[in-house]
Amino acid sequence: MGETLQEQLRRLGLVKKEEAEAKKREKHQQIKANKTKKGAPPPVDENALLALEAQQKKAARAEELNRQRQEKLRQREESARAAQLIAAHALPRPANGIAYRFADLGKIFRVFVEKTVVEQLSAGKAAIVREGDGYAVVPAAIARQLRDIDPALVVLLNENEAAADDPYAEYAVPDDLDW
Repeated sequence: MGETLQEQLRRLGLVKKEEAEAKKREKHQQIKANKTKKGAPPPVDENALLALEAQQKKAARAEELNRQRQEKLRQREESARAAQLIAAHALPRPANGIAYRFADLGKIFRVFVEKTVVEQLSAGKAAIVREGDGYAVVPAAIARQLRDIDPALVVLLNENEAAADDPYAEYAVPDDLDW
């Protein structure tokens, strides 16, 4: 076979042997660098990717469980706060008082209260709220706080939203009026 161009140039004395070897090394390094750049991407460690994905799923699940735990704790705190408000501010209910009837969940219930409390319930100054399995009568301000905590606790709160143009607003209903 014939000589390579490099060998021919070296034989003629146009190129020194050290320069030719240096050029050859440079070219070889460029080709090697180009193969890694242009060729297939660097090898991917599938185990590392799977481990990272599993770790991310585990962190997301732990975050969700923590959020649920915090929500349950918040609900327990609110229900305890509501029970404490009701216990502290419940109006007395004598057993031989006047029966005040009200509707709850489609049924008619009654609580026995004093006459002044009946007037407060009608005027919207008192309200009936759920207390465990029974009912309690509390002032309207407390009922509004309970409604902010849990609207299902307030059974009856007469909000007096009388219109300003009501011509009979200043007339009182007689005490002896029976329906």
